[in-house]
Amino acid sequence: MAYLSKFRFGRLQQLYLGKNNISDISMFANMKLNELQKLSLANNTIVDISCLEKFNFVGLKELYLYNNYISDISVLSKVRFKNLEKLSLFSNEIKDISVLDKVDFPKL
Repeated sequence: MAYLSKFRFGRLQQLYLGKNNISDISMFANMKLNELQKLSLANNTIVDISCLEKFNFVGLKELYLYNNYISDISVLSKVRFKNLEKLSLFSNEIKDISVLDKVDFPKL
């Protein structure tokens, strides 16, 4: 997956990477996907989403992370996805949802 950061996806609006056994999503932190509106990383083996706060997806409206192994979602209180409308985290191993009280997604 690291090779993806070498490509230029400047105008890409939707990216579906479900069912690819992806465990590390940190490569997205270095990608400029300003036009990306929908990102699906569902049905993978993702455990750690702490790198989400480094993502530069200003136009992201939909983020699908369901059916992974995510247990800690505390990073969501640090993420600034001002256009996010849909966030799907079902079927994970989330231990504490109280962080959702601190999440500031204006459109969510």
